[in-house]
Amino acid sequence: MVMLAKQLVRVWFYNGVRLEDPLPGADLDEVRRFHSAMYSPISTAKVDGPDYQGNEEVYTYSMRGGVNG
Repeated sequence: MVMLAKQLVRVWFYNGVRLEDPLPGADLDEVRRFHSAMYSPISTAKVDGPDYQGNEEVYTYSMRGGVNG
């Protein structure tokens, strides 16, 4: 039996927008800082994942729920 190894590609989603991995090999906080330069709410977002879909390691930024007032 021959086993082939697939390299996983990290991707992120924010509000339905697919964001590519800008810094392969960087930790999740470094990637968050990079993405938050374009989408400022990401700086306080929760990171869900990884979920695995084919050869992709998928992370999703979601807004943290809070109580106002």
